[in-house]
Amino acid sequence: MKLVLAACAVALAAAAAAGPHDASIPAAVPTVGSEIHRGAAAAFVCYLRFSGLRQAADFTGCVQEAHTRNQQRVGEGYEAFDAGLYFRAAQFIRIKVEVLQQGDRGSDTADLLSALDALAADSHAAQTRLDISDSEVADVLAGQ
Repeated sequence: MKLVLAACAVALAAAAAAGPHDASIPAAVPTVGSEIHRGAAAAFVCYLRFSGLRQAADFTGCVQEAHTRNQQRVGEGYEAFDAGLYFRAAQFIRIKVEVLQQGDRGSDTADLLSALDALAADSHAAQTRLDISDSEVADVLAGQ
């Protein structure tokens, strides 16, 4: 027992001599990739909330709210989040358009196509600010 206590005392003394442990651990800094994933996750939450085929306005409103909340939270440096958010949101709208077109309800796609144009423009703007392409965002989201 004395040997165990002595070993613990030596370990504690060595730890105390090493100084504060949190000083050697760098703060977590979001990466472009992690922010793209976070934005894509926010788009998915909106999709889950408004997955009905004809809920384009509600879905895009949710996406814009996610953008605004994130911009207010982080201030500068929100472009990577936006790239993931708008890229994934545009993908979800494309899926809705395909589903409607397969059901011979092409006339029901006008609102969705309008929403798609706006989301694609926002996605392109965020990617331009980051100097990345659609394929690079897709690669990040695919884990490559």
